[in-house]
Amino acid sequence: IGTCAFGIECNTLRNPDSEFRKYGNKVFEQDMTQAAKFVFATMFKDLSKKIGVKLTNNGVERFFLQVVQDTVQYREKNNVQRNDFMNLLLQIKNKGKLDDATGGSVGKGEVGMTQNELAAQVFIFFLAGFETSSTTMNFCLYELA
Repeated sequence: IGTCAFGIECNTLRNPDSEFRKYGNKVFEQDMTQAAKFVFATMFKDLSKKIGVKLTNNGVERFFLQVVQDTVQYREKNNVQRNDFMNLLLQIKNKGKLDDATGGSVGKGEVGMTQNELAAQVFIFFLAGFETSSTTMNFCLYELA
């Protein structure tokens, strides 16, 4: 998932202490404070925005923002093109549209993405694949046993 989303080789299977695994697990850690924040933010959306209630841990947020910033800077500085999710988001950020494989363009738009919007998209992509993959694998192994 780290390779698809960020274009970074994570090797979390070989390195269980990887930062991607550590921060991915932190997102799903729940305690009473997190549960209360979630209920409050769900019930009082506007008020929670005004007072700055965050549903993610500050360390997790900083980690993913930094990874995205470093990846974007590296790719733009070295003109790196990869066939991954990050490349699609960079096309939207820089051009406001996607280029297809034949050289045409897909969609039209004048407005790109901010760095925070790009990081949010990659973060959600990472989370969607992080927990569901292991849950599906566990269920399959349970059924096979």
